[in-house]
This record gives sequence, structure tokens and C-alpha cells, in this order.
Amino acid sequence: MFNARGQPFRQEIFMEAQPAQPAKPTREYTVKDVLWRLRDQLQLRAVLAPTTGRYHSKAEIPARALSIRKRWRRALARLRKRGLDVLADRKKVYRSARDCPLTFVMVYGKPRSCKLYACPFCWARQAAEWWDDIDAAFFKDAVVEDTSHIRGVRTGRAVELDDAPSPRKSRRMRAHRYSLVVRVRTFDVGTYRKRPDGLRDDLLREFYLARLKGAPFLGKSCAWFARVPEINAGMAAIAREGYRSGCFENITADFAPGRNHWRVSVRQVWMVPEGADLPPMERQLGVIYRERVVEKPWRTDVMKAVAQACRYPKAMLSKQGDGAPAFQLVVARQGLRLAARYGHFRCKRRRGQGE
Repeated sequence: MFNARGQPFRQEIFMEAQPAQPAKPTREYTVKDVLWRLRDQLQLRAVLAPTTGRYHSKAEIPARALSIRKRWRRALARLRKRGLDVLADRKKVYRSARDCPLTFVMVYGKPRSCKLYACPFCWARQAAEWWDDIDAAFFKDAVVEDTSHIRGVRTGRAVELDDAPSPRKSRRMRAHRYSLVVRVRTFDVGTYRKRPDGLRDDLLREFYLARLKGAPFLGKSCAWFARVPEINAGMAAIAREGYRSGCFENITADFAPGRNHWRVSVRQVWMVPEGADLPPMERQLGVIYRERVVEKPWRTDVMKAVAQACRYPKAMLSKQGDGAPAFQLVVARQGLRLAARYGHFRCKRRRGQGE
């Protein structure tokens, strides 16, 4: 129909309310095989063992990985319910996190990782990437040793089947001119502190800032605790011409035994040339100090040290308080880089070239 000017009438079309579209089915990946390289064992030690307990064989891994995925999806729903910024009103991010592929096993399909800090599978991938560079620095010029004369060591072929472009590495490599030094400092940190105005201060984030920037913690100066001056002093002390050196540090927080406060660990993995010594750690009351030195470390020694430094917090998957601990863990570290690499650990591994 047209009006007097020859223009069509504007008609409104009223449509009945359409039913809501059904949600897309969750992507399910089919397990193909369980990998058993050192790189994969590092991921198992960093995530699978802390969350499900010690494993004894490859046959246990698929079922445990599926249980972690089930727990992660529930934890993700709790984080979304609490209004986490990354997940709020972002359906694609939420779906990507739910469908994040397993990293402990080979799967069929086209896996796309979600890149979320809280995701246990992306956590394991990140730990493996860090270990790649640390392993390359430690064993750049290492040689394969004959271990047939050592009791309890399995003989035969022990070659790491890494990605196709990269050279194969033997597990029986030993860094003869270097020492592995592992330093751990453990702190007990509260959850929140009430202010006179009724608000609360996040003590976990306050501790992170004290370590990263030397900011005050609990009203006390923490300039002595700042990360960069401490590690730079250590790197200067172990620097030797013709040798490599490096440091990897990561800060992890998890439940204390009573589950009423946090137990925060500052773990460091050092590559120290022979004949060099690190400065002693500054001692403080109420802090647990541990140090372990391994001369001429094997590849498995370095793998275990890095896996211990990258332990996934069990509190991230806990349903205690309807996900309150996991929410605090994620919010406390927003915008902060808790892991850092120095020296030759920062170098990117060049695939396709000799290490």
C-alpha cells in the first residue's frame, strides 16, 4: 500500500516470541594415547599429582584427567557466578574455557586452549613452555652418559620424542659444569584484613606486591624482600665468563592445613656454574627456608625442580565457600606477573637447531 506521495506505508510486523535456542553441546575430546616424555611428566607432576594424588601408571591418567576436567567446569561455573571479569557476559570465553582440551593425553579433534590463568590444562602448558627454555639452557652442550653400570637405572633407548623439527634429546644427559640450586621460602598469609570503614584488604595481593615491588606488608617495610634487587645480586655473584647462568622464580599459594589462611611459597630454580656460589638468603622470623643443591644434575632433576615450582593450587578447584578461595586466588594476581626468568632462562628455544 502507498500513501498520497507514492511512498509505501511503514508497517510494523509483530512476531510471536521465539523459543530460546538450545545451547550448543560441549565439545568432547576422544583420548588417543598417554604421552610419557619428560615434558609430559612435568605437566603431570605440576597439575595432576597435586590435584588427584600420586599416580602409579599410565593407565590411571585418562580417568584422572577427565575428573580434573569435570571439577574445572564446576569451578568455572562458580567463578562466573561470582562475577569474574574475564567470564562475565563473555559467552565465547566461558565456552572456550569449558572446552579447553586435556593436556596430559593425546586427543582427537581441533583443540583450542582458553589461555586462562585458572585453567589447569593451560597452567600445565605454560609450565612446559618454561621448562623448554630451562632445559635448553642447562643441557645445551651436555653429552649422553652410559648408565648401564648404575644399579636401578633402566638400560636401553631413552630418547625424548619431541616435536618433529626439534632434535631428539636423551634423558641420560648430565650438565657437568653446572649445579642445580633450588630455594624455597614458605610464608603463612591471612585472607583478608578489615578496615575501619568496613571494607577489606586482600592480604594475598598485598603479599604479592611486597615480593614484586617491595611494597609494605602488614604495615612493615619490605624493601629487603623485593624480587629484582635480590635476583640481580645473585646473578652478578654467579656470573662467570664462558658459562651460562639463570634463575626461574614462581610464587604459588594454596590452602594451609587448617584451610583458614594461605600458605605461599616463593620457589627459585638456579643454574649455577661450577666454582660459583649464591649469596645466602636473608633470614626472617616466621619464614621456613629450604635449599637443595644438586651438582651435575640430570634432566630428570631439573624437570622435577621446575614441576615443584609450578604446582597447581588445589584451592582453585575447591568448592569451599562456593568458590570463594578460587575467586580470591584469581583476583589477587590480576595484572601481576608472579613468574619470572632471568639470564639464559629467558632465551627462546630455537627449534630445528642443535641445543
